[in-house]
Amino acid sequence: MNLGIYRSWHAATAAVVVLLLLAWHLAAPEPFGSRSDRNVLYLLTTGWVAFAAYVVLAAYAARRAAHRLRLSPEFAWKVPLPALEQAQSALRELGNRAARREFTDKATLRREATAIVRRFGVHKVLRVDVVPATTGLGALTLRTGPREPLGRLASWLSAHVFYGFAAAIVVWLHGGGRCGSTMGLWLNVLSYFVIGSGLFGALMWTFGPTWLTRAERELSIEKAFALREHYREKLAQARGKPQREAEAAAAAVADAQRAADEAAADAQRDERPAAELDGARKKAAEKQAEFARLSRWIAESRSAAPAVPNAQATADALQEKLEAAEAAAKKAVADSQRTTRTEAEKAAQKKAAQKKADDVLKAKKKSDELQAGLAAAQERLQTDVAVLAGQFEAVAREAARLGRLRTLLRGWRLLHVPCSVLLLGLVVVHAISILYY
Repeated sequence: MNLGIYRSWHAATAAVVVLLLLAWHLAAPEPFGSRSDRNVLYLLTTGWVAFAAYVVLAAYAARRAAHRLRLSPEFAWKVPLPALEQAQSALRELGNRAARREFTDKATLRREATAIVRRFGVHKVLRVDVVPATTGLGALTLRTGPREPLGRLASWLSAHVFYGFAAAIVVWLHGGGRCGSTMGLWLNVLSYFVIGSGLFGALMWTFGPTWLTRAERELSIEKAFALREHYREKLAQARGKPQREAEAAAAAVADAQRAADEAAADAQRDERPAAELDGARKKAAEKQAEFARLSRWIAESRSAAPAVPNAQATADALQEKLEAAEAAAKKAVADSQRTTRTEAEKAAQKKAAQKKADDVLKAKKKSDELQAGLAAAQERLQTDVAVLAGQFEAVAREAARLGRLRTLLRGWRLLHVPCSVLLLGLVVVHAISILYY
């Protein structure tokens, strides 16, 4: 059973408030539900206490929504991972010291732990609690967890449950069960719906996990949902695998044939392609620019020779490179003016075309093999598909059964949530009308 929410100081607070209001009513001379002037203070007190309880109930819903939508401050607080690891290492060492009973009181151990998280700058994201250890009587240990500046959701849930119970009794004391007006009728009806569905929800929260665990057979509900998606994906992949491989092979044949046709057509041409001519012209321009640059450097070096040491030696060294650059430039210019291919280029193009044709044959052979074996592969696959389909159906049935049970355990929210929204709105209207009149 899930009894964690019942171990809370909110239970004591709610019980004290309800008992005080009951004692006040029993001690007062007025009958139950009296609307006389002598009972106004009691009515106002119970009304505002009920209103405060409803505010707390609504605040829990807002806190839960903020956490689910990742709007809580803790999601925006980040620290470097090395700092967090160093802090956790230091806290483990402090925990070991506590296990050796070097600390005799909680306050000292808590101060040491707080100093560690502040020293490493992780105090905004890491919470450290000092709790009794299970290793021996009087021993202490540390328990770490993420910090939640708006309060832990478990604590908010406890407040929601117990202040909800208190609100039910306080509303009964406040209204006396009267439904003389439309507002009174709706307030009472909605209050009883909200409280009744809330009590049922608390029962489901307490015993629901146990019932769900007992209903689980070989698979838990989480594993059933995960396996259902896994088998669905595997089944879809298995059913289309041979066909996809054959289609991919056919596409590869088409691509190879297209490339081979382009290479064969190119090998039949004597003229050089426009792209090749553009590349040759660009190369010729680069060689001419290099020749002109060397010529300029040589001229500048020779003009500076009388005044600058080693200028003439530099010019002579550049002269040797100039001759090679001039020859390369002339060759590049001649190559750029040639519009027909040489015999060597023709042979290279024919060789490339033959290689493309060989690639087509290889792709066709692979495609033919896959097409020939497609029927056999699909027949062999039927056994695997049947096994996967059987496993998928079994897991899907189990997941559906557990999902229906979980939906039943959560079905009370369909009544509780909309009634709570309507009730909160009417309570606000009721409070405003009391203040106004």
